Amino acid sequence: MKTWPKRFLMSFAMLSGLCACQQPVADQTVEEKGPNADVQQEGSVPSPFIMAVKLATVPKEQLDQKFAATGAKARTGVDIYRLYYRTTDMKNNVVKATGIVVVPTIRLPVFPWISLQRMTITGEAQAPSNKPEEGIFEASQGFITVVADQVGFGGTTGILHPFLFKNAYPKALIEMLRASKTFVEANGLKVGPLFLRGYSEGAYATMALQKAIETQHEDEFQLAASAGGAGPYELEQGMMQSLALPQMNPVSFSLLTLSYAQYLAPELDLSKIFAINPDDVKQTLNGSKIYTEALQSLPSAPSTLLKPEFIADFILEQPTTPEAQTLRRLLAENGLFKDGWVPKTQTRFYHCRDDEAVPVQATDYAYGAITALAPNAPVTKVIMDSPDATKPFRHSTCPLYFAPVSWFGEIASSLAFQ
Repeated sequence: MKTWPKRFLMSFAMLSGLCACQQPVADQTVEEKGPNADVQQEGSVPSPFIMAVKLATVPKEQLDQKFAATGAKARTGVDIYRLYYRTTDMKNNVVKATGIVVVPTIRLPVFPWISLQRMTITGEAQAPSNKPEEGIFEASQGFITVVADQVGFGGTTGILHPFLFKNAYPKALIEMLRASKTFVEANGLKVGPLFLRGYSEGAYATMALQKAIETQHEDEFQLAASAGGAGPYELEQGMMQSLALPQMNPVSFSLLTLSYAQYLAPELDLSKIFAINPDDVKQTLNGSKIYTEALQSLPSAPSTLLKPEFIADFILEQPTTPEAQTLRRLLAENGLFKDGWVPKTQTRFYHCRDDEAVPVQATDYAYGAITALAPNAPVTKVIMDSPDATKPFRHSTCPLYFAPVSWFGEIASSLAFQ
């Protein structure tokens, strides 16, 4: 069991007794100081932080109005900052990436913090630093919350986002955490236990990040808990099932195929995969259309989006064409939990049973793969049934989306009273 700094053990409980005399984070832009800004104390990891710009302050009263329909209550107002930091893209080029840091407008000795991995987006307008929505609820509950735009959006627009392959997420997300820590410390704040969470693509990214922290950066981050919601943890069988259905999510398959073709398999002939012009697919997903627009622009019937001969070969037990063989191999390689990794941090998988976009079998697979290797692993799954079969909980309407925040709060509170 980790031992948290004593100053944290009382801080989270203080949220129930906020007073007007507590001071918000400073308003000014915080920037790096000269060419040696990355230099840290000996033995520490250099910070990739460049600067942060304040976007908005949202008072508690305004947040209560925003949350009124859900019945949730804010415990504090929030300050929202756009953060700039250095990382590398898939070609190992140094790039200026962006994201947001959402900071509670209270002062605590030590804050718990959350790395929130965003859902799938296609449009530049949806990048968290351009449309800061995700992370606000978490911060309103007392967590400093970090949301990376991820490579391909925000400061790195124009680069194709590497979608759903496990080695693409950890570096940029860890650099975002380091930069965020530098920023909040420059404002006189401190962070303690770290929580990870994400939904859909964000759940996949969360598990990839968790593995990287547990296996490579355990001494750098005090990881407390992790939660994934409706994540596509197993890719090969999931995609085979999708292509065999009358309707599918064309955005996910197209993003994945374009991404794999650019970064992992440039030999793929897209004209032998797509039934429509591959250039039209690229144009649809070049960042100009938000997700709903892209979804409407691409045919949802597999037989219309993809060539029938490709589908027929792809879903065979042993495909024969180079395109189907290559994609199947890459999907298998990028399925999570196939290399023997078992989470050490308490982890929960959330899923609504009637999810039409990411079948609940994906969560069953992840939980089963882990517990088969380690029956006592600290993992649980929470599956929600739809109470009304005529109004099923779907991928975008699953009430479990915010459930991890309550769980994280319980953990933080229990730490505070140990």
